Parts: sequence; C-alpha cells; structure tokens
Amino acid sequence: MRTFFLQLFLSFWLATIAVFVGATIFFPGDAPQSPGAMQALFMNSAQHSLAVALEDYRSHGCAAASLADPLTLVANDQGTPLCGRSLSPLEQNVLRQSIAKRALTGVKDGGQWIHALPMTTGPDRHWFLVLRSPVSRPLWFPPFPKSALPVSILVTFLFAYLLTRPLRSLSKAFRTFTAGDLDTRLPVTGPSRLGQFDSADMRTLMSDFNSMADRVTELIEAQKMLVRDVSHELRSPLARLCMAIELAREDSHVDQSLFDQMEQEAEKVNALIGEMLTLSLLESTRQAPRPDSMDMRVLIEELLDNANFEAHARGCEIHFLSNATDTHMTGQPEMLSRAVENILRNAVRYTPPGGLIEVVLSDFSSTEAAAVEIESAGLKIAIRDTGPGIPLDHISHIFRPFYRVDMARSESSGGFGVGLAIAERAIHLHGGKIAASNRPTGGLSVEMLIPRTQPSSDDVLLEIQAS
Repeated sequence: MRTFFLQLFLSFWLATIAVFVGATIFFPGDAPQSPGAMQALFMNSAQHSLAVALEDYRSHGCAAASLADPLTLVANDQGTPLCGRSLSPLEQNVLRQSIAKRALTGVKDGGQWIHALPMTTGPDRHWFLVLRSPVSRPLWFPPFPKSALPVSILVTFLFAYLLTRPLRSLSKAFRTFTAGDLDTRLPVTGPSRLGQFDSADMRTLMSDFNSMADRVTELIEAQKMLVRDVSHELRSPLARLCMAIELAREDSHVDQSLFDQMEQEAEKVNALIGEMLTLSLLESTRQAPRPDSMDMRVLIEELLDNANFEAHARGCEIHFLSNATDTHMTGQPEMLSRAVENILRNAVRYTPPGGLIEVVLSDFSSTEAAAVEIESAGLKIAIRDTGPGIPLDHISHIFRPFYRVDMARSESSGGFGVGLAIAERAIHLHGGKIAASNRPTGGLSVEMLIPRTQPSSDDVLLEIQAS
C-alpha cells in the first residue's frame, strides 16, 4: 500500500513540477523575451547605477556610500578606478578588453561573472562600469517562487492520501478478516465515510469483498456445526462400545490385553471428542468468562501435582517459580486451568528424558500490556521446555485447531492438535494474549499474558467473533 501511495504521490508531484516548468518556459510573463531585451534591461539598470554613483561622487567624493559597493566599480576611459578598491588582475583584463572594443565584455570567475560595460554621460565623457554578479540559474531552469516546492509537496501528498484512503480501508479489512474477525465488512451503500473519493470501481471492489466475506463465513460456520454435530453423535455409540467391551471382557477367556488395547483406543476417541466439543463451546460462546476471584499461584500448584506425575514417568522435572507481587485475579478458573494444563502437558510431551520444564509466574506492567494491545496489567505465565522446539515457519500456526508441525511426531506423542487451540481461545476470551517462541538454548517457550481486569460482556461479544 505504501508503495502504491508513494507511486501516486511521486506521479502527482512530478506532474506538478512539470506544469511549473512548462508554464514558466512557454508563458514567461514579465521575463525578457530575447537576449536583446535582457541586455537593454541590463543597460538601463547600469545607466541608473552610474548616474547615482557620479552624483554621489560630486556631492561626497570618495566617501559616497554608492562608491563603496564591493561589487560595483566605476572607471574612466583610461582604466583608472574613480574611487574605491583596486582592480584584480582578472578585472583589469576584462576592463582593458571593454575599453579596446568599446563594448560589453565579461568572464566567469568561479561563482561570479565579471562584466565591464562602456557608458557615456555626454560628449567625450566615457565611463566604464565593472560589475561582479553571481552566476545566474541555467536558462532552462524556471524562476520558481520559494514557496512552490513545499506547496507542491503538500498538495500532492494530500491528493495521494485521499485517493488511496479507500484502498487502505480495504487492506485493513483484509488483514482484520484474515486475523479471524469474520464480521468485518465495508460500507458500500448509503453515505460513505470515505467521502467523494471512493469511486464506483472502489464501491464494486468493496461489495465483492463483502460477498467473499459472507461466503467464507457461511462455510466456516457450516464446518463448525458439522464438527459439533458429529462429535455429539459419536458420544452415544462410543459409550455403548465401551460398555460392550466391558461385557465381552467378563464373558471371554481370551487374552485380556486385547480388551485393554480396545479400551485405550476407545478412551483416545473419547478424549478427542471431548477436546473438539470444548473447542466448539469456546468458539461459539456468547458469554464473558465468569469473573470469579482466584489465586493463579494456587491454580498452577494444583495442576503441577498431576503434571509432576507425568513428568517423572518420562524422566524429566518441572520447576515452578513465582515472582508475582500479587497472584490474585478474576476469571473463570476452569477455563484458565484448562489453558495452563494444555500448555504444560504439551511441554511434558515433547521434553526428552532428563529434560527440565520451567513454569514462571510473574507480573507484567501496563506498558508491556499496551505494547501487545492488552487493556491492563496482569499476570504472565511462562512455560519453557527443553524439547526440540518448532521450525520458525510453523511457530505462528501452532494455535490453529488440528495444526500439526510433524504428523509422525504428533501421532507418536499422542496429541490431537486441539489443546493449544483451546488454550489460545481461553486466554483470548479473558482479554489476554498467548505467544510461542523458540528458546536460544533450545526448546519452546510459551507465554500467556492475562490481565487482572477482565473484559466486559460487550467487549467479549466482539472478541468472540474471532474464530
């Protein structure tokens, strides 16, 4: 967008400069029309300067102010200055040429021109005016007024800004929709907030965006409904299957390990259905999290009891450290517990034997909150493992439902690809943020920022649209 704005701005500005140049060259106004007219103008000015200098000389002698001008010198026809400074060798040379030719002569001396001009004030009364003047602008360059450049930049910037404003709105709508706000739409009918600069083509483009957003939203909602309905329908036959396995185990004399394997597989399917229903509930809820008073430190310590059991079974350890000044906050404990538990279990799952998992609870300030667009200060929970980490091109997608970095590794670890999505949704509903990054020393670090002040119901109704 900025590239398009820059292109438009430069195009308008160059066009404005071209208009200035063209107008000055082809319609010069009061400027001399020919070299002869310019020389006549110069002669008139020089004649006037000479008359003033001679009059001052008669009145005040060499003390006259007009004779002290370092850029102008009056000399007689013998080449002797009337008063004032002496001539430089180059000025003397120019003056001699003018006396010999009885004509205007000149030479360039660095950034100045030196001219010697013969003039007559009466019979046998010849004078020569030696002038120093700065090198003038090139003949092809127009005499711009000093305000032309900043005014042209300001005007073209304003036009470019107004003309690209509808495109910026469209670009913002695409970004918002891509980020998950499926309610994003652009105003097309009625009074436009974009003023008269949104053309019919732009309105058509906005209408096409709205149509696309409607269709995508319908498809996503249909997919969610299908997943939710299938999950519900699977619950009943799965329960009957588990019951049938138990009955078959009692009446059969075959190897019991076969029934154990069947039960484990049924439990996996049951757990997956539970995860899917939980995610569906979080995505479709229209209510703000219940603002119960809770102690985040106590909640984490309760989770660590079970997590330590799993970690020890895998030969790794969990260390918990709390640096927070106040661990009390409001929120829905069940939802936050599920979020922390999913991240913690994921860390245990991918930490190799002998590895260490760190859980750190700390404060984050209002400045840190504003940097990540959180309304207020709160608590930060960091869970760091010493596992293999995640490739950089996958790390921004791991909170999507059913996203798998490595299919073989995910299947071997027993994950469904739903736990991180549930955690992200739970933190999001509490007005917080969750982010993952690879540790410099190896392993994955997941940080959850949860504000102590929970969002209002109206804010949640807006936020829960993102799914």
